[in-house]
Amino acid sequence: MNSIAKLQRFAEAASANGDAFKSIYDVTLAASQQIFALNNDFFQSFVEGCTVPKSSPDTHELVSMYAQGLERTSAYCRDISDICSKTQVEVFKASSLSADEAAKFFFAEIETLLQSLPVDQSPFSEMLKSAFSNAGSTCEKIIDTSRQMTESSLAVATHAVETAGKSTGPTPRSARKTA
Repeated sequence: MNSIAKLQRFAEAASANGDAFKSIYDVTLAASQQIFALNNDFFQSFVEGCTVPKSSPDTHELVSMYAQGLERTSAYCRDISDICSKTQVEVFKASSLSADEAAKFFFAEIETLLQSLPVDQSPFSEMLKSAFSNAGSTCEKIIDTSRQMTESSLAVATHAVETAGKSTGPTPRSARKTA
């Protein structure tokens, strides 16, 4: 193999990495735009929720206002977490595609190097392929576990907020105190 062919292969690898970087940039830019829009909406609803009514609200109205604020905050956190977990998965997919291309390039170079040696290179080559395969499956499991943890945390938080929202009415004890 001559040096021009090697340079061309390096250029192809660099181009693939540039494409991967661009796709990761596009994903993070889209996520940033979504988060910015959520921040604006949340801030607007927060300001609207902070307006004090002209007459002093009773305890039930105050609890209801606090519960609504808690629901808005919970929805905001849930939406932010959803965007982050989706972005994490998309970035991982783009990165893994780039890593696959880099691994193919790496293996091709190693095989070219090993072919010039007088020993049998197949055990070494198979060992490297197995190691990269195991590392890739481990990364996929880590991402999947992270996604599952995020989803279960959101489910617990949503259930807690719904339970708190349902119990915002006056309790028998508070009704007796106000009577």
